[in-house]
Amino acid sequence: MGKLIGQTFKEDFKSIILWLILPLISSFILMKLYEVFQTSALIGIAIVISFTLLMVGPIIALSIGTDNDMKRFYDKQASFYSTLAYKSSQIVGARFINYLLIGILSFTSFIVNFIILGLAQKEQTYTLSDIFDGIKTIIANIGLGRFALILLVAFSILITLISMLLLASTATGSRYLAKYSKSAALFVFIILLALIGFSFSYLQTNVLYNNLNEVKEVNAMGMKIVTNISNTTFLIPILFNLVVSSIMYGISYFLHDKKLSVN
Repeated sequence: MGKLIGQTFKEDFKSIILWLILPLISSFILMKLYEVFQTSALIGIAIVISFTLLMVGPIIALSIGTDNDMKRFYDKQASFYSTLAYKSSQIVGARFINYLLIGILSFTSFIVNFIILGLAQKEQTYTLSDIFDGIKTIIANIGLGRFALILLVAFSILITLISMLLLASTATGSRYLAKYSKSAALFVFIILLALIGFSFSYLQTNVLYNNLNEVKEVNAMGMKIVTNISNTTFLIPILFNLVVSSIMYGISYFLHDKKLSVN
């Protein structure tokens, strides 16, 4: 299984790396334009291109990873990968981990490129030390435990997104949707995103409403409102994402296993 993960990730990394570093390249070009022209229409164009690449780069990377996954197991390369001595559980597990690695890589590159692009601006309002000081301030205000819960919520959302991509790819390659084109994967993903996204938003809104307590404090400076949020506000969305992801993972395994048994 480890070899399968290494092989698939290596292939995908080669396919997506360009889209992950293009925003970085555009940021350095932008800095050079500032040095040469200082004020020019070219700088405005460069800013638009840089931010566009920043936003679409990770999306394209995930799309390429999904397309590669479908080619490996349900299209051009399926005859090769179907002969490998791996069980359905191992294949689906390796695919999930590969998706997760691509997702983490894409998200990390987005954050790094966003920071560098901000630092590349001529009239930058922050420095790298300001960013770290801001993170330290947030942790000091809300506590390390609460900050860790926020990170876990973000990670659980990423896992849910990855599970959607895995299910969309598997469903499209299954015997139920195999007769349709690859564009079916996009429609399946959109449907999943709409249903799960709405459910998550509805749940998060209700959890916040039921667990948000405002405490009025009066001191020498006057009255201020302190908002207390219980850990339940974070734990329930995490649990929701993990349960939904487990269900989608199970369906992906079922569809993939059925596909192999039919073949």
